[in-house]
Amino acid sequence: MRLLEKVGVSVEEIKSSPLKAEPSPFHAASPQAQAMIRSMVNDSYNWFVDLVAECRGLSRTDTLELADGSVFTGRQAASNGLVDAVGGDAEIRAYLSEKGVPESLKIVEWERRRSRGELLFGNAIIRLLTAWTGDAIPFADQFEQLIDRKLFLDGLVSVWQFGSAEN
Repeated sequence: MRLLEKVGVSVEEIKSSPLKAEPSPFHAASPQAQAMIRSMVNDSYNWFVDLVAECRGLSRTDTLELADGSVFTGRQAASNGLVDAVGGDAEIRAYLSEKGVPESLKIVEWERRRSRGELLFGNAIIRLLTAWTGDAIPFADQFEQLIDRKLFLDGLVSVWQFGSAEN
């Protein structure tokens, strides 16, 4: 907010009820907004824990022990029952072949297209910071990567599993 004030930008919110447009990057969240956000986070967390438990054939208790925010290597994920195996192109082709998928099937690497909103948002912030500092920003490339990979990544959407836990 101080940066916006420094460059002469003020924000005025007009909303139909207290929790509309929450959370907002322009002010601290009220206790009611914090409770709403916490409720959404907890609901998503519980949904994800149950999804992992069901799809991986784990008990909820075992899944909760793993669901503390830790990051696992592939080998650790395999030993914890979170993935079936660790491998590369050859291993996935062999797995798919076992499932009846022809080896001639072309594997395509998919890259998400950035939306205009993301491009405009990232570029606008870079232009704003450039105007404020009066010089090119040395970390502009890293900032664009942050915008692309971090701010707009929805972890719940990135869960994918081929078939059911019994396969």
